[in-house]
Order: sequence, then C-alpha cells, then structure tokens
Amino acid sequence: MDILDLLVADHENLRRLMAAMTNHLGDQRSTGPNDIVELDRFGLAEANARLVSAFITHERLEDRCLLSAIRALEASGGLSAHDISEDHQTLRQLFQLLTAVERTCDGRHVHALREVLERVERALEKHLEYEEEILFPSIRKNLPPDTLMSLGRTAEDLLQRA
Repeated sequence: MDILDLLVADHENLRRLMAAMTNHLGDQRSTGPNDIVELDRFGLAEANARLVSAFITHERLEDRCLLSAIRALEASGGLSAHDISEDHQTLRQLFQLLTAVERTCDGRHVHALREVLERVERALEKHLEYEEEILFPSIRKNLPPDTLMSLGRTAEDLLQRA
C-alpha cells in the first residue's frame, strides 16, 4: 500500500474514533449547562485516549514519511510544510483541551465538553479534508509511484514498531 492510501485509511479510522467520542456523550436533551441526561464518563475517557493515541501515531507517520517530500515540493510552490505543522500543533492543543475538559467533567455542565468536542471535530475534519483534497493529490502528481510505495513500506514498519 502506498503512503497516501495508508494515510487515507488512517483518516477513516480517526473519523470513526471521533464519532465514538460523540456517541459517549449521549443524546442531547436540551440546551444549556445540563444538556445531556446520560454521560458515559468512562467510555468517553477510553474513547478520548484511543483518539489521541491514533492522532499522535498519524502525526508521526506524516512527519516521518511525508514532511521531507512536502518540503521538496515546496520549492515548486503550492505546498507548505508549515501549514501541515501548524495544523498538527493546533490539533495537539485542542486534544489537550479536550482531555482536560473530559477529565474534569463530573456530569454537570456537559455543554462545555460538547463545545470543545465540536471544535476538535471541525478542526480535525478540516485538516483531513485539506490533505485528501489538496495535499495528497499534489503529492501523487509530483512523486513517482515507487517512491510512494517505499514511503508506504516505511510507514507500515513504523506502525508495526508502535
């Protein structure tokens, strides 16, 4: 599997884990401080840990396998390694905020948790869409298939060691 196909599959995993977070919030019953009747705090904590871990792994794969290719393509214009690094930093900060809110949430004022989760979900989806719609097609256009396959093997090796 080439690196881009591997990362797109990883994007689907991140989306699935993000949806699991929302599922643990329970149904929204109203608006305001106590908008959720049933909050699965333990399930939420486990889902958050899985999501954060999966994002860290995803970020490492991109940094170790794609960043040098992106920097090489930067000279030709259109791509920016800074944009990807900035997105990763923003997402790391949002995940830290989400984790802090999730750990301190006692079942009351769940609206704050829902709001942070929605911010994380929007930022993550924006990042994934940028990669899928702009970055990856540009990389696929500019890198030979054998290079993409080699990077995919490197990523698979990294995943096995993780």
